[in-house]
Amino acid sequence: MGLEKTFQLKHVLLLNTATLIISTSAVIARYMNIAPKLAIFGRSAIAFLALALFMAIKGSEFKVRKTDLPILLGSGFLLAIHWVLYFFALEQTSVAIGVITIFTYPIWTVLLEPIFLKTKFDPINLILAVAILFGVYLLVPPEPSSKMLLGISSGIVSAIAYSIRNLYSKKILSQYSGYKILWFQALVVVLVLFPFIDGQEYHIMMDNVWMLLLLGTLTTALGHGLMVTSLKYFNVGQAGILASLQPLYAIILGIVVLGEIPTGNIILGGLIIFSLVLYEVYRSAKDKTPS
Repeated sequence: MGLEKTFQLKHVLLLNTATLIISTSAVIARYMNIAPKLAIFGRSAIAFLALALFMAIKGSEFKVRKTDLPILLGSGFLLAIHWVLYFFALEQTSVAIGVITIFTYPIWTVLLEPIFLKTKFDPINLILAVAILFGVYLLVPPEPSSKMLLGISSGIVSAIAYSIRNLYSKKILSQYSGYKILWFQALVVVLVLFPFIDGQEYHIMMDNVWMLLLLGTLTTALGHGLMVTSLKYFNVGQAGILASLQPLYAIILGIVVLGEIPTGNIILGGLIIFSLVLYEVYRSAKDKTPS
């Protein structure tokens, strides 16, 4: 089926709901104002328990094959890097800049795909990557602070980690449900961050327990769960285009909840990045559409 297929309204609403829920993570992260490692540790621990409960209710097996452990552990470690750096980027910059830098991940994915999946390299992707970097350049103010530069850099590295995690996970996606993979990866994130948290910091997490519960259950378990459920109704291009609304939702929530109004340069840079990502999603979907 091609992009021309008419979407069923209920499926579009399902995917949009998932996208909206996932986009709340940026605002929640900024609102909590706690160290990224604490936010991600709490988020992952709660998501792990919520997903375990969901899987138990569904009667899903918790076992994984030993041969898949390296991929599951590696992808979980990459998810930890992605989440911590994403929240760090939000801490150093703003909701708008944070989500825009993260949303460069589709371009990094197509650049890295030939390396990880041994596919043919497309020179157009390199041109798109350079254009994306120009969009990122526009996000930087004329006299940027070291905090701003650190935040933007962290957002880009987070996006690259997320891309590698997705490519790494592709090898086992046919073997496990999205819920099970996320459940295992959340466990890995908890184990990776546990040694870096001291006893006193648990009190800080308890002071933010309601926001962490919201982040772990609503944003992570429910949001990503709905995303996994809805994706089966769309092809790659349709899902990518609809999911591209995530930065827009996050920026609107940032304006409404936090009063963070993006500057003209941020809007321009975001539009450039957003347009290039949409173009790449459309181009990839067109290539995979049967003639």
